[in-house]
Amino acid sequence: MFPGIEGGEWSLGEPRRAIRESGAEAAIRTHQWRWPFGWVLNLTDYQANREDAAGDAEQIIQYCRDWPNRPIDLVAYSGGAGVALMVAEELPEDIRLRNIILIHGAVSPNYDLTRALERVDGKIINFCSERDWFMLGVGTSVLGTIDRSYTSSAGKDGFDLDLAVPDPEMRNQLQQIFWSTEMISTGHFGGHATIMSYDWTKKYVTPYLSIKEPLPNEN
Repeated sequence: MFPGIEGGEWSLGEPRRAIRESGAEAAIRTHQWRWPFGWVLNLTDYQANREDAAGDAEQIIQYCRDWPNRPIDLVAYSGGAGVALMVAEELPEDIRLRNIILIHGAVSPNYDLTRALERVDGKIINFCSERDWFMLGVGTSVLGTIDRSYTSSAGKDGFDLDLAVPDPEMRNQLQQIFWSTEMISTGHFGGHATIMSYDWTKKYVTPYLSIKEPLPNEN
């Protein structure tokens, strides 16, 4: 799991509980930002994020060597979405991910997802909301995204398919789910803070972490 730039494992309490109580049988590891409580540095220090992503990738590689054929998913919130994509890009060809779940990611809409998609057997699922206009609209336009573009984020507007996935044959591996009013009942009101809702995570995120349940929006 990859928390937002302002938090560590403590910030993922409700999502972690939702994953555990959904019955997902998995070890959960949490990305550690280099600068504790240094959210501006965590957002803007691109080189540090690249280096730390390489370290996370090494942990995944070792896990795969120790426990072959176990499914691995990356679940990332806000700025953590950018680091999760960097982690996927660092993996060798023989290391496979099941899904990458991006939740209101502070990543530019034209971020090239090709290298990450090449490491995914399932999909990249991008949850986004136009209501997240302050953090992922104004905020990343002024301070920049994790990949250092000064623009509204893919977590607000979605990825631009032509630029983010240049190969049309790979586009079915990207699923974009926009916020809808039906999510209000799960505690997610479309803004940035409520992506941490227990009920929303359990209904919309945890099905991708288990083969026991049908996926949202799929038959």
